[in-house]
Amino acid sequence: MRILCCIVALAANGLIQGKCSAQATQIEHAPSNESPPFVVQLDDPTMLRDMVTFADCVVTREPKAVIHFLREGNFAVPQNGEVRSIVQRNRACLRVANMRFNQVLFAGAASESLYRVSGLFFAKVSMPSTKPVNDPGMCVAMAKPKEVDNLLAAFPASSEEKAALAALDAAIERCHPNTSPHASIRRAAVMAGMFPVVYDLFLGPRSRQSH
Repeated sequence: MRILCCIVALAANGLIQGKCSAQATQIEHAPSNESPPFVVQLDDPTMLRDMVTFADCVVTREPKAVIHFLREGNFAVPQNGEVRSIVQRNRACLRVANMRFNQVLFAGAASESLYRVSGLFFAKVSMPSTKPVNDPGMCVAMAKPKEVDNLLAAFPASSEEKAALAALDAAIERCHPNTSPHASIRRAAVMAGMFPVVYDLFLGPRSRQSH
C-alpha cells in the first residue's frame, strides 16, 4: 500500500515554542522501499479522519513506541526518523490506499488517543499549582481544562471542534504565541505539546505512585 505523506516544515523549536509555520517541504517521488513523498493538505477533512483512525490503531499496536516518540517532543522536527519507523512498522493500520500522512497531526491524534484510552479528563484532575516551565500546551489545559476536554471530544473538522477552539483562542494566543491559524495544527499544538508533562503528572508510572 502506497502512502502520500506530509510533514509541516517548522521553524527552530517548532510548535512547542509556538513558532509554527504552515510551509511544506516538497520532496520528489521516492522509491517504494524508502520514505514516500510529502504533501501538506491541513484542511482536508478526509485526511484528518484517516489520521485519527491510523493513530488509534498504532496506539493499540505499539503504545510504548508512541509514548516514547511523544515524550521526546520531537514531533515538530521535519522528517523525523522515529515517525518514519513507526509508519513503516504499522502499515497494517492504513485503512485506505494513498493515505496522506502528516507528522504533526499524527502526534496530536496519537496524544488524544492515549488520553482517551486512559480515561483522562482535564477538568477532573488536580492540576499543578504552578505552570510547568516551557510548556505552552499545559498552560492552555490549566487555564481552560473543561474547554480542552471539549476539544478532545470533538471530531476533527467538525462544528464542535470549531466551537471548542474558539473557546480556547485567548488561552492559545497567550500560551502559544504565533501558533498556526490552521485549526488542525492549533489542536495538535495543544494536545501533543503538553504530552510529556501530562504523561508524568497523570499517565505514567510516577503518576500512579503518587496517587
